[in-house]
Amino acid sequence: MMKLAVISDIHGNLHALDAVLQDLESVGADKTWVLGDLAAHGPHPAACVAKIRELAAADKDNFKVIGGNTDRYLVTNARATRKRAEDEETYKKYVQQFATESAIFSWDTAQLGWENYEYLSKLIGRELRTTVEDYGIVMGYHAIPGNDEYNITDATPDEEALDSVLDRPLRMGIYGHIHVQVNRDLRRAHLVNPGSVGMSFETPGKAQYAVITFDGASAQIDMRAVDYDIDAVAADLQQVGHPHPTVIEKILREGRI
Repeated sequence: MMKLAVISDIHGNLHALDAVLQDLESVGADKTWVLGDLAAHGPHPAACVAKIRELAAADKDNFKVIGGNTDRYLVTNARATRKRAEDEETYKKYVQQFATESAIFSWDTAQLGWENYEYLSKLIGRELRTTVEDYGIVMGYHAIPGNDEYNITDATPDEEALDSVLDRPLRMGIYGHIHVQVNRDLRRAHLVNPGSVGMSFETPGKAQYAVITFDGASAQIDMRAVDYDIDAVAADLQQVGHPHPTVIEKILREGRI
């Protein structure tokens, strides 16, 4: 039997990360995977990266970390891909959105410091893989293999969801990115999303993660959501001089961008 804990999309929310780590300590796991988006948006980007770095350094064999799309944005100054504006109203929204995002990502990058920045730069584009005895190959990635921005949700057609892992010889694919928990057994592949630690879109005020227990040829998925102090996060956004604290607080409280 092997127990794998999976956390993703921390987004600079140290209160949520601490809540998950405390809960995980009581649950226990043989291995822990972190599937990216460690720093961007929340009030404590540097502290979140530093904590993950510390945990990974303390258990190099069993605590593994990869990067996500927003980690890539902080490292490379890239931004999210969007369709072109088709009308003036959308264009005006884009202008405001681009300015807000740029201010937030620039602030995040400045908070990181060189060591955290360098650490994130080494995580970009990576995947995780392990072979579980009697079960098969389990892989971890941020959104889909080869694309850290693609959305696979419960509403994605089975064929499209399976196509996303067509060139990977896996039995289970575990991913983050969409901030919503997913558990889809598509026979040829079992797709699991642990949700978001720091910015859940379905359980605002709760930090999500998953613990997967492999026992022989079967896997039990324990989707978890633990409380954290969202008021404290809102206060921290103001205290640290975040460039758009109300924007982030709104996302945290309403569960959407």
